[in-house]
Amino acid sequence: NDSTIMYLEISIALNTDLFTQKKEREFQNLAFNEQIRRKEKEQAALQIVAERKKNLQLLAIAAFIITFMIVVIVISRKKSLLKTARFLGLIGLLLIFEFINLLTHPWIESITNHNPFLILLILVLLASVLVPAHHALEEKIKKKSKTILILGDSRAKVGVSPEALELSLSDFDIYNLSQGAT
Repeated sequence: NDSTIMYLEISIALNTDLFTQKKEREFQNLAFNEQIRRKEKEQAALQIVAERKKNLQLLAIAAFIITFMIVVIVISRKKSLLKTARFLGLIGLLLIFEFINLLTHPWIESITNHNPFLILLILVLLASVLVPAHHALEEKIKKKSKTILILGDSRAKVGVSPEALELSLSDFDIYNLSQGAT
């Protein structure tokens, strides 16, 4: 009878010990899972801050490029600064190309699986679109500035004020005006 009570006490002690160990493991698992969840939450918060910083930088770059191009257009209207405007226009083209590269680089890398040859090919294709667009815009600005200069010269010679002479640039053949000025 005493042995039965002794075995019952041992059994209760073992069950209590096993139950306690099981609860300790569960508590440790909960604590570990909570620690992992907090680290993931911190990582997500850091990633959001980094993404926001990157977006603000891209926005600042875009604003700078737009401002830069407006300055180039304003400078290109002055005859004495045409060479400077052409050089700055080329710098503007490089800025636009690199900005587009910054925006599309993650997408290009995911499509090409980080294959340098394919990345280069896509960037060359992008440049082959931008360069002719740059030349067309440059020619349009040259023609417009020549037309404005020619109209300004003819107003000065005739003595007509700009308000009295209401002509639109589309009323004239730019080629003929530029040929007449030379």
